[in-house]
Amino acid sequence: MSQIESNSMSKRQGKQIIADVLGSNEDMKEKCFRPTKDLLFHASYPHHDNARDCSACDSNELSHRSPREIDYEPYLHFGLIASGNQVMKDAQSRDQIAQDLDMLCFEMEAAGLMDQLQCLWQGYASLTAAACAKFILSIVPLSSRRQKPNKTEFDQEETDCLKALFVTDPSEDKNALKRRKGDRAPETCEWILEKQELQNWLSSHGHRDKILWLYGNPGTGKSTMAITMVELLLDRSEFKNGENVLAYFFCDSSVPERSTATSILRGLLYQIVKQRPDLMQHLLCKWKERTEKVFNSFDGLWNIVLDTGQTGTEVELYCIIDALDECDRESQDELLKQITQTLGSENRKASNLHIHFLITSRPYPEIRRFLYEFNSKDLSSYEEVQKDLKILIEKKVTQLSLISQYSKNVASSVSDILKQKAEGTFLWVGIACDELAHVRSRKAVETLQMLPQGLNALYMNLITTALGRHENDNETTFQILNRFGCHFDITEEHLMAAVCNSVSGDEILRRLLDRQDDQIKATQNPDDATRPDGAMKSLQDHRRRSQFKITRDIIRAAERKHDVMEVLLDRRASQIQITQDIVGAANTKALQLLHNQRDQINIKEEASISLDRRMNEFGKWNI
Repeated sequence: MSQIESNSMSKRQGKQIIADVLGSNEDMKEKCFRPTKDLLFHASYPHHDNARDCSACDSNELSHRSPREIDYEPYLHFGLIASGNQVMKDAQSRDQIAQDLDMLCFEMEAAGLMDQLQCLWQGYASLTAAACAKFILSIVPLSSRRQKPNKTEFDQEETDCLKALFVTDPSEDKNALKRRKGDRAPETCEWILEKQELQNWLSSHGHRDKILWLYGNPGTGKSTMAITMVELLLDRSEFKNGENVLAYFFCDSSVPERSTATSILRGLLYQIVKQRPDLMQHLLCKWKERTEKVFNSFDGLWNIVLDTGQTGTEVELYCIIDALDECDRESQDELLKQITQTLGSENRKASNLHIHFLITSRPYPEIRRFLYEFNSKDLSSYEEVQKDLKILIEKKVTQLSLISQYSKNVASSVSDILKQKAEGTFLWVGIACDELAHVRSRKAVETLQMLPQGLNALYMNLITTALGRHENDNETTFQILNRFGCHFDITEEHLMAAVCNSVSGDEILRRLLDRQDDQIKATQNPDDATRPDGAMKSLQDHRRRSQFKITRDIIRAAERKHDVMEVLLDRRASQIQITQDIVGAANTKALQLLHNQRDQINIKEEASISLDRRMNEFGKWNI
């Protein structure tokens, strides 16, 4: 009570609660709205018995007083409340007892009073009492409302259930990601928890706050920021003592166990029950009914997540999903659709769910169309991001200076070029500095000047170089494709490099075409017509970058490589004008592909005759 009494701003909360209730419940407005006209009589005036209202009472006995000079209501009074077992109808007796015992007001059989008197204020008074009760309960410390879970260990059956649920350990994935990216520079990223968007997400006063989408272009530090948020939140007391639970998942398109919706839910649930073993009951009952089948069902897993986040569990669940755009498109849509349907404004039960989602991804339109009604923020719009980038560059240059013994001039030049070419991307700085680590001091500036400016150009350069440099090291090439392949747009230059690879051109080409198919699929959506202008332009740019022609030079390079030509004809025959040279270079499987697709492909007349001749020869050879 002392907290409410000392804080004048807190007294305004009752008015806001009442306004929210009346705003969302039209049928209550007439019964519970604050009366605008009322008559106040002197306490000594005896009213007519059994009268339904005061229309016949003596107006000369009215008490006139000025309205309160405050800009908010209801007004909270603080004092002692007397409790009685009889209806208090005599105003003089009431005031005398209150004066003698220093009482603020009386609480008694109000229901009996309402049966006898028609009260103009009854509806508004009831709503006000409920609003004040809600407000008072909202500031009661959580530790007094929630009991710490008693359960701390799993029995054998629960352990078996947990093993069946396991698909990946997000904490290990986080640590592996940190090792690969490197630790963030000191004094960076921690500011994110002080931002209003994060504060709203953690408190979640309205449905918009329960989901926060942080987006950014490749290399702008989304995953590093997600790691930072996870580690800082887990260190807070409310997460340490079990009042809140933080679960997280780091998606990765190159790892099947980390790129599906079911994997995400399994990873989140694994962490939830590990932190709060008392919530295992929600998992165990479903597992007993359906065994491992429930863990392969998105709907089954989602229902378990909802069960753990119901009001009765008295625990707030906070889920951070990083790089959602690296999930396959079907899983991405499935998860986003379910999250928005469950926590969206159209679901009246959303307020009963104690679940919060924070999602990071690239600013793809196919993600925005699900999350448009919730809070979102472009990470690069925070001015602190550029400050963090400068700190990172300073750290990297200091390390390089020690390793390669840079002079002051070289260190200064390297720092300036990094700032100029990075275009706000942390990953560009990391890749460029990795290249510099293998270069002598006198070549550092020259090497850095030769690197393309911006991340997309750098990716293209790295992939193209890798395709040519590692012809006899297939595994290295595949690792580079897996590591960077999801970050750049496929071009004719990449295809040409793959076709010219003398060792594994067919497999490399197949992977590049798979990536291009994913890019094209990601931009196909029947709801295009409803997109905002800005989102539509971004989508059109992405589509344009995801489409290219199979050029004549690519075909000529592939003509004498039967396996490569087979892949091209199998995946892109409709984009190729089939010439006599192509038919002549095709192996038996490619010939069969051409023959089967004859009606769908663009084939010249002489090539068609050549195809028939070769197919006849192929048939005789088979006989």
